[in-house]
Amino acid sequence: MKRRVIPWATALFFITIFSCEKNKLDPECKDASCCNPDLDEYVEYVTDVPAILVGPPQYSIYGLVVPNEYPTDTVKKAKAHNFLICDKSLNKIKGLVADVEPQDRTKIIYRYKISGKLLVNRWRPQLTANPLFFFYIDKIEKIKP
Repeated sequence: MKRRVIPWATALFFITIFSCEKNKLDPECKDASCCNPDLDEYVEYVTDVPAILVGPPQYSIYGLVVPNEYPTDTVKKAKAHNFLICDKSLNKIKGLVADVEPQDRTKIIYRYKISGKLLVNRWRPQLTANPLFFFYIDKIEKIKP
């Protein structure tokens, strides 16, 4: 009986070890595992940037609007003020109320401060002026008025 149990226990041990390694998230998200690794590419880490949260009912999905254009790298021409929120970080905005984005950017009142990973969709053809950016929220906090 012991001879049959040992090989199965050993096999189970190795299967568990190797399957856990494959599904382990990269904490820096350089492989885009925090959002959509098949479509997105890591761009940069954003720290303590003011933002407004937009979403339903104005838009069908949640996003963030920031005052400065990203990425900050001046070599890259494609920049944007708007980011879609990665599905894997939607739980971090639970209980937060989405604002209505005003047409005039000078009238935006930034209610939140965000930190996280900025990713760009590398497979979407650039048919518009702005690329499609995604944002994985590491931290979101209210700005005190």
